[in-house]
Amino acid sequence: MTNSTTVFLQSYREHIKNTIPSGFHEKISSPLTYTVDNYDPLPQSIFIPENLRPFIPTTPVYIAPSEGSKYLAPGSPGWFKYLYDQEQKTKYRRQRDIQEQESKRKKLEAEKQHKARVAYFSTSYVTQTHWIHRTPRSDTSDNTKEIETRPPVGPSNSK
Repeated sequence: MTNSTTVFLQSYREHIKNTIPSGFHEKISSPLTYTVDNYDPLPQSIFIPENLRPFIPTTPVYIAPSEGSKYLAPGSPGWFKYLYDQEQKTKYRRQRDIQEQESKRKKLEAEKQHKARVAYFSTSYVTQTHWIHRTPRSDTSDNTKEIETRPPVGPSNSK
């Protein structure tokens, strides 16, 4: 730890001691080391369903209720609840991953269809402006110099 982090933690610990009733801060600030002698993660005397076997922890399981840490012995109801909760979290993650993949696949498919529509309409669709210019024109309209020099048609107004 850096020196500033150590100073911060020490000042925080002093703050906690001053704000919490006496006797309670020893539980918080005392360094606790939890160990279990001869921990066997899978005792032979316990039946564990196949669906929970992948979630058997290799280290002891502790929970931290408000009154202090509690050890969950293998085979206890709390230990099985822990395994079940781990299984549910994994199921939720798998379902979420599947839904995300499906959502990505649908987005890519929609984008592909949109690009195909854009390509189709940009090459085959003729707007009204283009349609007007594609209509056949008379030969004289192409040559503007001929139109300018041509004598007026119809009765002349000069007398």
